[in-house]
Amino acid sequence: MSSLVTCALKSTVGLLVNKGRDVVAEKLKEGDITDQKLRDMIIRGITDVKSKLDGLARKDLLAAIEYLEEGLVLFYDAFHSKISRSSNSEANTVSLATTMRNLELTDLDESATTLLSIAKTRLADARRKSTEAFSDEALKLSDRVAAMGYRIMATILEAVDDPSAALTSCRMCIERLHSLPAVQNCFAVELKKGLRGRFSKDERREIISSVCRLNRVMYDVMFTSYGFGNKDVSDILKTWPCIEVDEEKINPLLDTKVAETLHKLDMKHYSLQWSFGQEGEEEHRLKDPWGIATNAQGHFIVADNKPGNIKVYDSSGKFLYSFLPITDDIPGTEVFIHDVATDKNSNIYVLVTLKNPGAGKDESYVYMKTPNRMIPLKEGFKSWSWTWASLVVTEKGKVLVRGELVGGQHVIDMYKTDGKFVRRFGKGKLEVTSAVAAADDGCIIVATNDHDSYFINTFSEKGTRLRQFKVERSFHYPQTTFHQASEHALIAGIREEQEKQNRLEILIYTKQGEFVRSVEHEEEGDIVYLRGISVSIDGRIAVVYRNKLHFKVLVV
Repeated sequence: MSSLVTCALKSTVGLLVNKGRDVVAEKLKEGDITDQKLRDMIIRGITDVKSKLDGLARKDLLAAIEYLEEGLVLFYDAFHSKISRSSNSEANTVSLATTMRNLELTDLDESATTLLSIAKTRLADARRKSTEAFSDEALKLSDRVAAMGYRIMATILEAVDDPSAALTSCRMCIERLHSLPAVQNCFAVELKKGLRGRFSKDERREIISSVCRLNRVMYDVMFTSYGFGNKDVSDILKTWPCIEVDEEKINPLLDTKVAETLHKLDMKHYSLQWSFGQEGEEEHRLKDPWGIATNAQGHFIVADNKPGNIKVYDSSGKFLYSFLPITDDIPGTEVFIHDVATDKNSNIYVLVTLKNPGAGKDESYVYMKTPNRMIPLKEGFKSWSWTWASLVVTEKGKVLVRGELVGGQHVIDMYKTDGKFVRRFGKGKLEVTSAVAAADDGCIIVATNDHDSYFINTFSEKGTRLRQFKVERSFHYPQTTFHQASEHALIAGIREEQEKQNRLEILIYTKQGEFVRSVEHEEEGDIVYLRGISVSIDGRIAVVYRNKLHFKVLVV
């Protein structure tokens, strides 16, 4: 239940944050914000809204906001009172969202329980008043959309004991919002790109972004309620309330044209499928990526081979910084970056091969970047060349390198984080390997190809094969990773559809081989090949792929 409470808080408070404060919202999602800042953000966000409201026609909306403000502050104080009494001297730097991950409602003392009860009463008042405001046809469209946002926010937090109980009511809210003719008209004008689209562009796009934001909040809460590895997640999207545009049903979470509009507003992360890697300055764009990883902060780390550096992007796909894994300038040496990985402490590991024709041999190494320095893990790494290599770091701190040796045999090598060799397994036993991943119990997941068949193999830490299951798809360029929180294996590949190669599909399995669900993405043109897959702690899947024009990272 605590994860649901955390999701409800983060998602709903995010509705109060306008475009100019999206950075604050992202910090909240990552837990990088103090209690007092969170409280101040709530009050400031609501005050900004109230300052723009006046007149008798908006009295219900104003009342809803007043009740919501009081309810949210009381809600905050109820949990903060428990945190303050149970934490150490560093309590003032502990984020409410982070602490709530481990805090159950049954842990609250009598004082906190009383505050929570009063908060829920105020939130119920906010829900009723926002319902009345939404029903007021005299209000302009932006106010009615805002009213529905407050209604959803209040509904979710009022059911804080079990946020999943609010899902049916919130779904009805989304359906009512989508049925407004004015909302449907905004989407119709924007998506048709006709002459009417030149007028009232800013106001129309603001409505579209607000509607998409509400949809995303609802999805996030539902996703957390059902869980990453639940078959019902696919059913949720199949039955998601759509917006009717000239007899066509538009899903604001998945529609590519809607995603384009959100991209122009720098709000693409409100779409359920979005991409990054080709925005901004030239040095920020991906040139030749060979792997991707995520860390505890939700950052995307991409190994970009062509410029020979590692690029780091934030959770919304904005470029943060890049660094070179090798700082030594060795004349005549060419650096090839094969893959990148992270450990539980967010250290970054980079697998490289140094090619020096004059030296007569290639050498492969792993480099580890800590927050303060770059450490070459040279001891124990062999002087043979890897082909199509990949890298992963286990929960127990073992570095796994997978690839094809010069002689053509595929193996997995295990090292300690200081570079010392531990063992090799799979030589002469593995078919063509395409990826390696680390499970939560020390097991190692290895993906193999055998002609047209694709298999997922599970090995023990000692290198003994424990089980194998066949993936019921014929994929091109398959990639594999493992989601620790749900204990599920993910396999991404390209499917050919009617002589076109434009469908990317991600299959999710339990580690025992039971199929869970699939995620699909279509491109207007062909997808040439995949170059890596990763999944964040909160279940966002990132796939590096190339279409006919350039490389991208797809986030779903």
